Amino acid sequence: MLLSHLSADNAASHGIAIQAEAVVNDAHTLYMIVEAPDQERVQQFMAPVAQVGRVEVWPASSCAVVVGRGGCAALP
Repeated sequence: MLLSHLSADNAASHGIAIQAEAVVNDAHTLYMIVEAPDQERVQQFMAPVAQVGRVEVWPASSCAVVVGRGGCAALP
């Protein structure tokens, strides 16, 4: 069930594009890089996963964007 929820097609139906995903070997840890309109949308999409484990959503930028703005600090 969770695997189908986390599919690219289902994510797209929620307005989210999965750019990359990986599971850490021997760790039950999933990392996903997604593109979404806002952090709240990602939190809502990940709610079923949060029922069975910890979910953390962190805003991030590509390396090119960070270099372009001159550092890691997010712009206001």
